[in-house]
Amino acid sequence: MKRLLDWRLLTALLVFVFGMTLESSCKCNYNKSDEGVAVDLGLPSGTLWADRNIGADSPKDYGYKFAWGETKPKKTYDWSNYKWCNGSSDKLTKYCPDADWGTIDNKMTLELEDDAATSNWGENWRMPTCEEMEELEKFCSWVWFSQNGVKGCKVVGPNGNSIFLPANELGNGQTFGAYWSSSILEDYPVDDSGADDAWYIETSSIGCNFYWIDRCNGLAVRAVVR
Repeated sequence: MKRLLDWRLLTALLVFVFGMTLESSCKCNYNKSDEGVAVDLGLPSGTLWADRNIGADSPKDYGYKFAWGETKPKKTYDWSNYKWCNGSSDKLTKYCPDADWGTIDNKMTLELEDDAATSNWGENWRMPTCEEMEELEKFCSWVWFSQNGVKGCKVVGPNGNSIFLPANELGNGQTFGAYWSSSILEDYPVDDSGADDAWYIETSSIGCNFYWIDRCNGLAVRAVVR
């Protein structure tokens, strides 16, 4: 009986190990990344910013891209596979303030369960609000340069500490970085805006600017401390 019990235990162990290996091999190269380091830039609000992007191995790596309100990267980004709609931008199922765009819930800021920073790095982190991004733009100096061959913006705070925001997006022959906020666009219609848009900050050789874009797009995430 003892040998039979030992064999059963061994078999169960092998099944468990094989199952874990199989599960790991099915993650499509996505794994939750290690936490970054919180940097105090001396901002009036006291907000601490991460030293790297979500999914990045170092400050110069761009890391993962996420659709707004999604917590895992994917191969393609469009409305057909966006988590919070039924196939199109006017059929939103969450974060919708207007019946013309879907089911109203009046949620204007990401909940933590849908926050890529919290999901990947843990409860100490979250995505920044639009207001926190505006503070970063207002009180810091932005210097475009190349770090170890990677173009991006060095953001220097009032106390002299800095973070690096790498760029890898290409548009109109220009290299830039694009980073989500946790805030959807409230005031619309303006130009081509709508309830399906969210705010992001764009960095380039001419500085930084705030724009809105369809939430289904894949952009980088730079976290702040909760």
